[in-house]
Amino acid sequence: MELKKHNSKFNSPKQSVKIGLGYLIFGVVLLLFSGGKWNIPIASWLAPVFFIRFSRGQRPLIGFIIILPVSSLIAIITWEGLIPVQGPPYYVIHIIGGLFTALTYLIDRLVATRINNFLSTLIFPLTSVAFGFLHISTSLYGANGSLALTQNNLLFLQILSITGMWGVIFLITWFASFINWIWERNFKFEYVRIGTIVYIGVMVSVFLFGIIRLSFFPPNSETIRIASISSKLPDPDLPTNDQSWDVFKNESYKKQTEILALSKKASIVGAEIVTWREGEIYILKEDETEFVKQGSKLAEMQNMFLGMSIAVFTKDFPNVLAENKIVWIDTTGTIIFEYFKALPTPTEKCVAGDGEVKMLNYSKSKIASTICFDLDFPNFISKFGREKIDIMLSPANDWYAIARIHPQQVSFRAIENGFSLVRPNPNFGLATAFDYQGKMISYVDFEKTKNEIMISDVPVKGVNTIYNIIGDFFAWISSIGIVLIIIIVIFSKKNT
Repeated sequence: MELKKHNSKFNSPKQSVKIGLGYLIFGVVLLLFSGGKWNIPIASWLAPVFFIRFSRGQRPLIGFIIILPVSSLIAIITWEGLIPVQGPPYYVIHIIGGLFTALTYLIDRLVATRINNFLSTLIFPLTSVAFGFLHISTSLYGANGSLALTQNNLLFLQILSITGMWGVIFLITWFASFINWIWERNFKFEYVRIGTIVYIGVMVSVFLFGIIRLSFFPPNSETIRIASISSKLPDPDLPTNDQSWDVFKNESYKKQTEILALSKKASIVGAEIVTWREGEIYILKEDETEFVKQGSKLAEMQNMFLGMSIAVFTKDFPNVLAENKIVWIDTTGTIIFEYFKALPTPTEKCVAGDGEVKMLNYSKSKIASTICFDLDFPNFISKFGREKIDIMLSPANDWYAIARIHPQQVSFRAIENGFSLVRPNPNFGLATAFDYQGKMISYVDFEKTKNEIMISDVPVKGVNTIYNIIGDFFAWISSIGIVLIIIIVIFSKKNT
């Protein structure tokens, strides 16, 4: 690895205060549209170009001190209402995220500027992947906020089936460091010829892979009809006294009658599997057994699989946590299994399930189930991929602010793991179904229609992916790689 000498002809950009401020302003404006409520996918590629340009023109500590509050503040603005946290914890989350961002630019400033060849372009993307991996692995909110989730181009996103989210992060951030590399060489082709060929070759290969996967390996198996239901009736209010529990029970009974009628209606139009949105029925523990019996009778009578998404409370709630679960019943009326939400959001007052992979006893397909927030954790969902699941049924209950952006983001799990994904959602949100290439099979915007049922004809077979086999290998290699490069640079500095 060739390190930069003090008299190298390719130095970090010398900036006037005005030029440096200009780069920062460009970066800030683009960062406002790089995720969160105002996401524009291309902005996530362009914003780091100007932040790197700004950072490399500053003393390392100065750049770090400026980027940390700037990136934190932008995250606080753009993610308002998108995560269910308020007050000091909300600000702490984004300050920590800003710290990761600022450290990424600091490492690039300290290390990349000492390497006098094309390998310098790898510092920023390797660091971005390493910190992204660390952040997602430790965050209570999983992949939410990841740079990868800003993208929606299916040709590009097929790389998820090989590298998971880490390849997407790498390629976005590599663009920024590559542009700065040729910028520092005044875009003179004779100085950047080989590196440019390598970069373009990699990017063309990624998109070519996407074209081939989408065009030549689409789902071609038979399909199964799956119904996703979200009743228009409101959830009953949780009581504050003993008398209120009678009101709660009466409202719950009304909705129970409604949802069973809708389930029967869905089976009449050919649905072999019927599932409801997350927590569709609020019910007291003492009434659960009788309601599940009614569901069992309906499933047997209609010869269908029924996923009863219920939120079960006791009168001691919240001192006794609720159960957020799906009770799965087969065509004989037999309860196959119960799946409790494995990863409740930090603000949910419900018990966490064991996350065990359980499947419906459907002969043509491996069909499993999760609930909503579970899908935001790639490492958790990967164990379903390793079991070669064909279809994932994941009832959701997105709050209004994310009800139209969250479905596309969690479709990443389908591409990564090679299964189709069916995701019922509440009556103000977007119910969706995706195949294993991330293509939308069907959707219903329940807020804009009187319809309460989404019908999806879903391929019964998924595919095995490279990501299923290697898991987070790309993230580990990136993390180890950046550590080794930093060690080499430090050692080389001591010997110069």
